[in-house]
Parts: sequence; C-alpha cells; structure tokens
Amino acid sequence: MRLKQGGFICGVAPYGYRAKKDEDGIRRLYPDENTAPIVKEIFDAYLKGLSTSGISKLLLEKRVYIETDYRKIGKAISDSDEPIRLWKQTTILQLLKNRAYTGTLIQGRNQKTSL
Repeated sequence: MRLKQGGFICGVAPYGYRAKKDEDGIRRLYPDENTAPIVKEIFDAYLKGLSTSGISKLLLEKRVYIETDYRKIGKAISDSDEPIRLWKQTTILQLLKNRAYTGTLIQGRNQKTSL
C-alpha cells in the first residue's frame, strides 16, 4: 500500500536525503540541507572528470564526514582538527550509481516468502 502511494519503504535514506512521514502518514524522501550540497558537489566533480579517488581526497580536504559518522555525529563537516575518516572509493561509486539520485528509485522488487 505505502509503495503504491509513493512512500519510501527502505530503512535508511540515501546520503543527501532524509526520510520523513508526511501528514498522510506516508514516509517520503526530502533533501537533507546538510548533505544534499555535498552530493551535488560529488556529482559535479565526477562530471568534471575527477576520479573516485580524487573525489575522496576532495572530501577529505573539505573535512566532510563519511556517511556513518554523519549519522552518529549529526553534522556533515568537521569544524575541528580531529582526524576524520577517508571516504572509500567504492562508497563514492555506489553513490554515483544509486538510482535515487536520478529520480528512478526502484523499490519492492523482492518479496519475502514465509516457509
């Protein structure tokens, strides 16, 4: 039912989005004001020819927390001199290939069957 109404049924929203229940009770994706600009910057850098390794270094220079640290800490960019973790190239590649960013998110392809 939620799927047919355009709801987001997966657990964790893609980086750059947040899942929020609307007034109708349906959970939908909305841009996260903290991380959506970072996702745009990742795509822009890739379109300019930067490799995933180069994008990883760019994010490190800008002191951008990796996705899991952002979820724990609650802020996207470090404002201290503390060491931060390097974005993995595979994580960046997965982000670039994620259909949620192109507006073609597909959900509900797999069904769970009872034994």
